Amino acid sequence: EVFIPETYKEMITSIYTDLGLSRKLNYFNTYKNISELSGVTISETAFKPDLNSAIISIEKYGEDIVPLVQNSVKELCMKKVDTIYLELPLSDPNTMFLVPKFRETGFFFGGVIPEFRNGDILKLQYLNNIYIDPEKICVASDNGRKILSFILADREKTG
Repeated sequence: EVFIPETYKEMITSIYTDLGLSRKLNYFNTYKNISELSGVTISETAFKPDLNSAIISIEKYGEDIVPLVQNSVKELCMKKVDTIYLELPLSDPNTMFLVPKFRETGFFFGGVIPEFRNGDILKLQYLNNIYIDPEKICVASDNGRKILSFILADREKTG
């Protein structure tokens, strides 16, 4: 069972369909705001020096999730990390209402990783003053081109 943020409803549904994965897809957010979260966020940040990138993996959301992500991004940007990935559990309904908050921080769609870290992951990405030339990206399929177009368009829309 996965909880899909409204912003990514069509793309994620398409990815699951194209992969032939059977999931119960939920689109309606029953959680309204961050004040309903309690406790402390459980997360891990890993730095990949060979790629000058970092991955923030969220295991459990807590009431501190938004400032935690914002502060992590600020700290990683000050260290001149080029790319920051945010891995969110699609099995958690809170992902649905938190994605817009992360988009305000500058994160945009990166993909879906099925069966990763105890379930499916929504991967968002943040580029720290990095220019990407879409013409230099090699894509092997029509489906890949569709996803790339979506990613580039989503990047233009984020905070």
